[in-house]
This record gives sequence, C-alpha cells and structure tokens, in this order.
Amino acid sequence: MSNNFCRYLTNGLRVQSWHGDLAASPCCYIPQISLRDPTFTQQMQEFHSRVYCNDCRSKKPPIQSRLRIPDVNHTNPVYIELSIDTRCNAACLSCNDYFSSTWKEQNQKFQIRTASDYPDPQIDTQIVHDLFNQISFRNVTCINFFGGEPMVSGVTELVLQRLVDEDLAPQIKLIFTTNASKPPRDRWLHLLTQFQKVEFLLSIDGIEEQFEYLRWPLKWAKVQDTIDSIQELHSYQITVSATVSALSIFGIHRVQQWAKEQFKSSKYFGVAPCAGIMSLNALPYAARHLIKSRLPSFPELNQMMVGKASTQALKDLQQYLDLWDRNRRQDWRQVFPDAVIYLDNRI
Repeated sequence: MSNNFCRYLTNGLRVQSWHGDLAASPCCYIPQISLRDPTFTQQMQEFHSRVYCNDCRSKKPPIQSRLRIPDVNHTNPVYIELSIDTRCNAACLSCNDYFSSTWKEQNQKFQIRTASDYPDPQIDTQIVHDLFNQISFRNVTCINFFGGEPMVSGVTELVLQRLVDEDLAPQIKLIFTTNASKPPRDRWLHLLTQFQKVEFLLSIDGIEEQFEYLRWPLKWAKVQDTIDSIQELHSYQITVSATVSALSIFGIHRVQQWAKEQFKSSKYFGVAPCAGIMSLNALPYAARHLIKSRLPSFPELNQMMVGKASTQALKDLQQYLDLWDRNRRQDWRQVFPDAVIYLDNRI
C-alpha cells in the first residue's frame, strides 16, 4: 500500500552523479543512496511503504500538490529528476562546485581548491548506460533535466536518444531546468518532437544587471535570445522559476513583473528557496518587512521568510559576497542598492 501524504516517496526519484557514481533518493530531503548499494532496492521499497516522514512532512505538501504526480502504487518511478552532469557555463552565487564545472575552475583559479580535490571527469556513455541499466524507465511520464546546465551537458542528448530508441518518448514529458543562456542544440530538435510535451523552466533570479551579477558570467542579452529561439522553434511551454536568496530577493518583484510582461501571464512565474550561504537565514527581519510590502499577495514567498534571522548567517553572507566581488571585480552594493542598508556590514 503506497503512502497517502507524499507522492515523491511513492513515485519520484532524484538521481545525481558525482563523476560517474550514481546515487538516488525519493526527494531532496532524504540522503541519497548509491545505486551500487546492494540494499538500494530494499531501501526504496521502505520509503514506498512509509506512513510517516520526519524529513519534510510540514514543508513539502504544497510543492507536492503542484507536481500532480499520480499514485500508481508501485516502486518504479513515474517522475525522475536527473542531475547527472556537472558541466555548466556559469558559477552562480547560489550554486557551488558540486553542481558546476565553472565553479571548479573558479575555486582552482583563486586557490580555494586544487585539481586533486576533483575526481577525473565522468565518461558520458558509461553514466547513461549505468542509468538505464539500474533504473527502469518503463513507467516514467516526466523527466526533469537539471545539471550542471542541461543545454551544455554531454549526457542530455544521449538520454534523449536512448528514450527514443526504446520507444518511450511518446509517453514522457520533458522539463529542462536551464539558466537560459543557450537554446537547445540543432541536432536535438528532431528528438524533442518525439516526446509528449517539452517545457523549458528558466531559472532566472534577477533581470538585466542583477541577473548578470547573480549568474556570472552569463549575459542578459543571451537570455532574451534564448527565449526568442525557443519560441520560434516549436510550441514549447516556457516558465520562470526564481531562486530566492538573501540578495536576489531584493529584485524578485522585478523578475515577477518581467515574466508577466514577457509571457503575458503571472502563472508562468514561481519561486524556489536558496540553500547554503545565500539562504534567507541571512535576511534581517526589517528586510523581510520591505519584501512583503512589495509583494503583498505572494504567500509562497512570504512563507519562505518565516524562519529565524541569523546574525552569523548574515556575517557569512557579507564575507562571501565581498570575497567574490574582489575575485570578479564586481560590486553587489551598486547592483542591489536597496539591499545595502540591510546587508552591508560597513554601515
């Protein structure tokens, strides 16, 4: 009997790779288990049979309901998230070297880490072979490609081709969670037309100069070009999701307005909380009142700011921003002037 409170535990699977070592879990709150672990199948079955979950029971249901993952009462996944390639053309402040090859280059350039800290690059053909060998895709109806950046990934096309070759494409909706810096490659286009539906979820935390600061070294003009290219290609769905951090939150109202004007509807815009050093834990209470006054009818965003403000988190954020401003010759104070009074330790 499947659980009745969380569709991830029943039908979702989140798969990641750290240089060829595949691991998975039902959701982002439960630690991942290596697919090479002999108890992997048993542990997945135990998740499936849970009647209670301590990990995120009070946090997750609103997100679950949006995904509308059907309960089909089996342990084979219906929804799969793939983060199996860390190649990325950006070193976003909200990300790190676990998900971005550009962050690895930055850390080595500024002697934060060395090449010996990173394993050898994965072999794309091998990782895709292992993925399909160890996980059944026969019941999958939705795949969300994360990264790295799926538009520059070496494995995206290999996965798409494998799904087409196994005649699974007609039953599957694809979602590409992308930084919007590059449209799909020309040679993918024939493959994409064979899938049930294709959605591009643009991860955009700011617009214009704020986007370029947060998503360094990407350029805003490329985002506009990418959107134009996707809209010209086919009737693909485009949505926007902003990663809300203690810095990007000061420009979220601008992103929301841009998305509404760009796509003629507010339904194409959503938000997701940032974890780590850029999280909202660093956001002072006074700043939260400012944000709520700007977006009074945005309950999902307001809910993200319910947590306790941490003085230490704010100090860590200040040091982090100042460090990377020096390294990249940027200045967050100029790009986010209305955040200065709340986040600047110089005042």
